Amino acid sequence: MRYHRELILNLFDVGSLIDQRLIENLDRLEQLDKIAHWYEGFNPLPHLVELAEHQLKQCIEAAALSQFSEDEFEGFRSQWRQLSSEEQRNFLCELAGLPFPNRDRDFDA
Repeated sequence: MRYHRELILNLFDVGSLIDQRLIENLDRLEQLDKIAHWYEGFNPLPHLVELAEHQLKQCIEAAALSQFSEDEFEGFRSQWRQLSSEEQRNFLCELAGLPFPNRDRDFDA
């Protein structure tokens, strides 16, 4: 994974894709994670999580499509899809300066 992250970050400058809309999508997933944690790991809203994950995927791909040439976008998408959705989300949270989604929430203030 580290190789793909560095390749994507350096070659495609993924940090430039982070915008307010993407941060809002990451925040929406964070809120759904908090609900699931409150229910002790059982997510009562699985369809909302699927929708939020799909919206995040669309957001990052739309941002890449608008900033990259067609060939750059295809290269980015090929590398991006080699990461799991969890790795993608962790990577985006890191770039956006947000907490990692898989942290121990029992210590959140």
